[in-house]
Amino acid sequence: MGEIFELVADPPRSVLSPWDQWRANETTGCYETEDDAKRDLMGHVNDDHWEVYQEVAGQVIHPKQDCHATKVTADYILWPKQSLISQGWSIGPVIVEVKKSGHKLGPLLSQAFDYMRCQFSPAPGVSVRPKFCVVFPLARVQETVQSIMSHERVGHSHIGEDGLLRIYLNGTLTYTQKGGIFLRHAMRSGRKFGSK
Repeated sequence: MGEIFELVADPPRSVLSPWDQWRANETTGCYETEDDAKRDLMGHVNDDHWEVYQEVAGQVIHPKQDCHATKVTADYILWPKQSLISQGWSIGPVIVEVKKSGHKLGPLLSQAFDYMRCQFSPAPGVSVRPKFCVVFPLARVQETVQSIMSHERVGHSHIGEDGLLRIYLNGTLTYTQKGGIFLRHAMRSGRKFGSK
């Protein structure tokens, strides 16, 4: 006779580690709603470093075959201020797309990949095609998913245990809220085309 196992409910999301959430191919953290995640993100953005544009309209300039969508809206564009540029930030503005915790990565990354085919207008008379899109909250990415994200120039971001905003590009810590900038590996991927 087989063993009898007691059915145990899944642990609440707040007690799952970022590693467990990553293995489940989900966004990390314990934000119950997208608005919760947005509030926390905006509470950690350094106003001395970034000009924040919200709900930024974009135009598809490199459409996919048989895809007729022409317009998108990004949650945020972080535009670097002179104080950040003078410290060495050379990547330009960054798109940030926000979801609640536990959101499946597949649809989110597809959305981010599409944004890299778009040109955005954060202010009247201003158009920009950012070099990177960042998804939040996502604390950890590795292996195949990381490789694909790097090729498509999609990074990830989260609030660390020390309360600092972190941005990762190409799997490498690229920015911390206090102004730490680490660009050595930031542009190594996303330049190749065709066979690798």
